[in-house]
Amino acid sequence: MNELLAQLDDVFDIIGKETNPPISDVELKHLSSGLPFSLSPQVESLFKWHNGIDEFIPNYDLLSFSEAVEHYSSFSDYRRLTLDRNHFKESYLPILIFDVKQYFLVSFEPTSEAAIYFFFTESGVKKRYDSLQQMLQIIIGSYLSGAYYTHRPDGRYLEENTVLFRKVENQYFSEQQKHKRESNWQRVVHETEEFWRNKDRRAEKDVSAVFKSNAYSNFQGDLYKKHLIEQLRSTFDERAIHYLCQFLNDNNSEIIASAAYGLGELKAREKIPELLQLLDHPSKHVRNLTACAIREIANPGDTLLLQPLLNLLDDEEDIVRLSAAEAIGQLKNPVTIATLIELFMDSLAEDDSQIRHYILSALEYIGDFQIIDQLEQYQAEAAPREANLIEEALDQLDQVFYPHLCY
Repeated sequence: MNELLAQLDDVFDIIGKETNPPISDVELKHLSSGLPFSLSPQVESLFKWHNGIDEFIPNYDLLSFSEAVEHYSSFSDYRRLTLDRNHFKESYLPILIFDVKQYFLVSFEPTSEAAIYFFFTESGVKKRYDSLQQMLQIIIGSYLSGAYYTHRPDGRYLEENTVLFRKVENQYFSEQQKHKRESNWQRVVHETEEFWRNKDRRAEKDVSAVFKSNAYSNFQGDLYKKHLIEQLRSTFDERAIHYLCQFLNDNNSEIIASAAYGLGELKAREKIPELLQLLDHPSKHVRNLTACAIREIANPGDTLLLQPLLNLLDDEEDIVRLSAAEAIGQLKNPVTIATLIELFMDSLAEDDSQIRHYILSALEYIGDFQIIDQLEQYQAEAAPREANLIEEALDQLDQVFYPHLCY
């Protein structure tokens, strides 16, 4: 356990992550005295290592021990008041939190001590890892492999490459865990292949005589296609790419858009040519989600993607231009700075600040200091209202480029 924590310290030193000091033995003993279970040595080691870390993994903070006890007490009170025994057991201690709705819990049940459970307050508890050590091994592997990453110069706002993350998980999963994941994949594949084999017969079978019309049949079929696409996307298994591509030639633009975005979530770089063709699709929904997909796939240095995305900045739909700006930022190409700043200056005349937000996000991704210089030049010549908006943008960029001056 201590060796794993030391490895994480090495990772955090490299990426410059701030951590809290350890909890004292006296405070740990005092706070744990009110719990109906004794802490395991592994959990004690965790809080004696660092007593809380912001953004320990993407989206999730490692709670301090006092925060963990506070959340535990809230759930225990809720459990007693509602007599709800399914969502939260008295032997679960929260250790990671996201948005006060999603938690990772460590179990102190004798039958599954130190197992890690995922808890979503709206749907209940589901076992995630066999032990705290297994979870830490996966976290370390995710940082080292790049499954956890950030494009921001200040190292904040971690993101997750879920396809790569699941590969890391498989390295440390037990045979039983691997079998369960593979069984789920086989179920999704079987359902998808069954649909394609029997789609005509399925539409005829599922629709009653009262509603047996082409419009209703198409509606039912589209709902089922969306269900299949969502299942394929949620596997984050590269084998799903083949099946998603079958939906790119659908007659329904929403089906095409959903499948295209799924290819982005699966990091399907080999399908970039197909996605680039969809950027010219007549449906704004397809153009938008295709730009989002390219944003998910693009890496710094993908210069061949730059011009097609720049072309989208002239799209008639705001949402498409926003997604294109985000994707351009992902490329981190300084060539685009002038274009993005010009687009930002044009947006100052509009009341809607959403497009400015996304353009600034793109400029943050690029992370070039000449962005600051150019905006300051524009500010010096701008009218008061525009100058104030530029000042707000500069303040936001300063927090990324000069984080040591903002905290």
